[in-house]
Amino acid sequence: MTSAAPTILTLETDSTWVLILVVSLITLPATLLLRRLIGRPGGVASGLLLSLPLLLPLIVAVVYQGSLLPELAVLRPAREVFSAGSSELMHMLYFLDGGRVTPYVAFGSQGPWIMLVGLSVSSFMLLRRALGTYLVHRLIKRCGVPQGWDHRRLSAIVVRLCEIAGLKRPPQVLLLPAGVSGAFAVGMRRPRILISTDLLDRLDEDELEAILAHEIAHIESRDIPVIFTSGLLRDMVAWNPFAHIAFRKLHQDREFEADRRAATMTGKPLAVASGLLKMCEMVGKRRHGRQAALAFFKPGGRVARRVTKLLAVADGRISMSRESALPYLMAALMVAVLGLQAGAKIANDTSGFAISWGSMDSSAAVYAPKQHGKGSRVIPESTQRAEFESPQRHLGARRASTVNQTDMKAWLEDMSRWAARKGAQGLSPVTVAWEARQDWRVVPLRCPVGSFCIYRVDKQGP
Repeated sequence: MTSAAPTILTLETDSTWVLILVVSLITLPATLLLRRLIGRPGGVASGLLLSLPLLLPLIVAVVYQGSLLPELAVLRPAREVFSAGSSELMHMLYFLDGGRVTPYVAFGSQGPWIMLVGLSVSSFMLLRRALGTYLVHRLIKRCGVPQGWDHRRLSAIVVRLCEIAGLKRPPQVLLLPAGVSGAFAVGMRRPRILISTDLLDRLDEDELEAILAHEIAHIESRDIPVIFTSGLLRDMVAWNPFAHIAFRKLHQDREFEADRRAATMTGKPLAVASGLLKMCEMVGKRRHGRQAALAFFKPGGRVARRVTKLLAVADGRISMSRESALPYLMAALMVAVLGLQAGAKIANDTSGFAISWGSMDSSAAVYAPKQHGKGSRVIPESTQRAEFESPQRHLGARRASTVNQTDMKAWLEDMSRWAARKGAQGLSPVTVAWEARQDWRVVPLRCPVGSFCIYRVDKQGP
């Protein structure tokens, strides 16, 4: 149990933010498991499946919308708030300990601070994305059109690969300006491939074909709009750590699948691996701020995993036959049903949680209604068994920290009468009666360390 004045935080579970967090936590592992079980490339369908942990929590939050923010509040003993004559009462909570009740009220909500932090993080990420989009458009304007031998060489490779991939309209190939290395697929309505001149000079014919096949695979699978939209959804809930994990997993999956698709189109997985390593080396030497805004290739530790997978393809240990869209659509339906059911369960659960730091004061006075005369009697808990042997003290109800469960009605009546005497300077009797009607029962779940306890808060009233 808690002391007369512990530090207590409460959290409502049916808020929009809690819905988003919990649905993300549930749908992300389910999506990754189903994607792993299916295993094979799935094009647009597999990309959409991996986008669900970013999209579904927002849909659930709209469908089962409750309060915007979790009600994170600091609690104070009711007698202290009543004695101070405060009018900032939010909810009344009853902490149960056997047959005793300690009344608390939520006092001082931290909701505005949560809103400020969340909006600040999301605004920063959205501004960052807007800046990245602007830099990409500026970079495209600075790109040049290949001339002479480079034009004929690149056009022949791109046309041949597009025929294999089934693209009716080959993307335009542009040369990146000096100082920017790598190859990137950009543009949603009008896809383009940007490639640096130093990459053209460094790669042999097979490696160049493999790198272009990788970018064409991104275009064929609609990865550009999928990644952009998913990144936008991630930025909108940037305070959600599971959204960042989901976006990173989606990004990695699209890279792995583009590698495997490029190996299938060229029939040269080793050339894809060597071209990838050379490009990683060149981009690492010329890190440029504009490249972070670009897209699919970001050198890092996962390059080793990509090369390992390509070696497995070369050895025949990974099948490259493309799966139909049906398994991915069925998997997406299962994840959607799971997320909606989880959201409905949370939205219908009016309970919450409370975390407290403190210890029970064994000498806390226990309220008991006086049987005769005016006022109330308060009996120290340590002397309850000998209450008739000890002098009785006639004190106001607001002086007692703990109330017997059987005396709660009398305690509320006393508090209402006291509030009426306070009049306009404090709480009105109507406020006390209304908050008591919307009471919350708090029962301990676990106290793992000393006086640190976790409680379940169940709403009893309407």
